[in-house]
Amino acid sequence: MATVAEIAEDIFRINVEIPGRALTYSFFVVRDERPALIATGFSGTFGDTVEAVRRVVDPTTLRHLVVPHLEGDESGALNRFLDVAPGAEAVVSPIGMITASDYASRPPRPVEDGETLELGGHRLRFPGQCPGGGVSP
Repeated sequence: MATVAEIAEDIFRINVEIPGRALTYSFFVVRDERPALIATGFSGTFGDTVEAVRRVVDPTTLRHLVVPHLEGDESGALNRFLDVAPGAEAVVSPIGMITASDYASRPPRPVEDGETLELGGHRLRFPGQCPGGGVSP
């Protein structure tokens, strides 16, 4: 089950609850000219996740799939979203390219420390490397 909450103008938090697990998993959608999904969730929860994204934007219009780090809850559904969003690119750190370039169905785009990704009215800034990765709106 997924819930959607607008946490700032055109920035949404999607929270997925997996029955029987004590943890929930969150990721973010930035609705803009070039919409972004920050983290994709598990492949096994893709159905709930894509339906939650659909409440915010048409998933086919996603342009950036930001992978904060390479674990199932952050990138497990990456290829499923790449299938749904033909104009989207995976965006990963240079160190993430080692793995992402091997399993992503399309070549991912590396972003450098301090790089900014323009979405239209919003932009994402990629801070210096830190444990677990990161991105700030």
